[in-house]
Amino acid sequence: MLSRFLIGKDTAIARDSFIYNTASGLINAAQSVLILMVISRVLGDYDAGVFNIAWAVGNLFLNVGKYGMREMQATDVGHKYSFKTYLNSRIISTAVMMAVSLGYIFYSAVTIGYETSKTVIIILVCLLKAIDSVEDIYQGQQQLNGRLDVAGKCYSIRLTVTIIAYVVTLFICKDLLIATAISLAISAVASIYLLFLTSSVAKGAQEPGEGEGVMTLFADCFRLFLATFLSFYMINAPKFAIDAQMSSEAQADYGYIAMPVFLIGVFGQFIYMPIIKGMADSYAKGDRKAFHKEMIKQTVYLVILTVLIMAGTYLLGIPLLSLFFHKDLTMYKTGLLILMAGGSLLAYSNFARIVLTIMRRQGWVIAAYVIGTIFEFCLAGKFIEKDGIFGGCTIFLYSMMVLTVIITAGMIICSAKMPSPKDIEQDKKA
Repeated sequence: MLSRFLIGKDTAIARDSFIYNTASGLINAAQSVLILMVISRVLGDYDAGVFNIAWAVGNLFLNVGKYGMREMQATDVGHKYSFKTYLNSRIISTAVMMAVSLGYIFYSAVTIGYETSKTVIIILVCLLKAIDSVEDIYQGQQQLNGRLDVAGKCYSIRLTVTIIAYVVTLFICKDLLIATAISLAISAVASIYLLFLTSSVAKGAQEPGEGEGVMTLFADCFRLFLATFLSFYMINAPKFAIDAQMSSEAQADYGYIAMPVFLIGVFGQFIYMPIIKGMADSYAKGDRKAFHKEMIKQTVYLVILTVLIMAGTYLLGIPLLSLFFHKDLTMYKTGLLILMAGGSLLAYSNFARIVLTIMRRQGWVIAAYVIGTIFEFCLAGKFIEKDGIFGGCTIFLYSMMVLTVIITAGMIICSAKMPSPKDIEQDKKA
């Protein structure tokens, strides 16, 4: 019954791929919010703060596990790499992910002074994210085989099962460590079972061994990995600085008001993702007018979205967050608005990053993220030492401003130099 639902017909309908991929994205975005809401009500601010930093660490190092391969794999229609190469590479990167995360966790435990339970919880969350890492390579193959709907269904089901397991065990056991351990075990079983049921649509191309090797794949994906890793670091840098200098209760408060930041990014993707292929086609044809028109139009849309969300945040943000997390957060209204302003800049930077990728100018992207990361890494601790949680909100906004200025400059400069149809024709003849 479940297998029939997951696989369905032999080919996917575009609508199904969109629906299930969108559903899995929304569930993934809401996962930590829902669990944090329950923790704040059942266990209190200390455990909510522990979960918040554990989730930030897990998501940061998940980027080491994924290593930017999904984009490469899902578009590898020429089968430059075999599925075996992708799988072997992912096993290596996931092992590195766990090694690096364990090193970071034990270093933090010694220097910051983690309790044993906090250390174990962060390790368990990283293991939970390692499941995401391994599972993702199979879902990437399903997408390459034209079955993104299957990947979306599997991911949605496993995330839902994990959320339910977390929530139920939290209410029953009232212990974050036990709830995390049980959720990890259930999530692992669910992942293995779903992959078994859908193994027929996750088969790689049968190649006689002539594809490129693991090290070449790592080299090809390095820039994608670096940009994604630095992006996640910039988003979570205030959490790491708060973890080093403040209490878990303060970490919880920052986590509560930082949760809505993802909304602008999610809604922003709904706006510009559908037009990415059209922009790529315009660039390939050298149609400057159409390319620039779409670039300006999407920017306007993102500005309108930002204004609407900022207005909603001003009027309803604190009352809703206070209700969700069962705590009066009125004192953080200004900090919330600052975070949402930073989130709007991040959403725009994500759009600019995609435009630069279309133009194959990822060098600008890397430069923007490296400079932004250095800026935030050097100043986050000082801002939080001076102004606490408000300082964390402020450094996030300033870092997003630095990122936006550099990446926007790159987008404008590169788009102004885009080739004309005549240039493209000459290149073809050459």
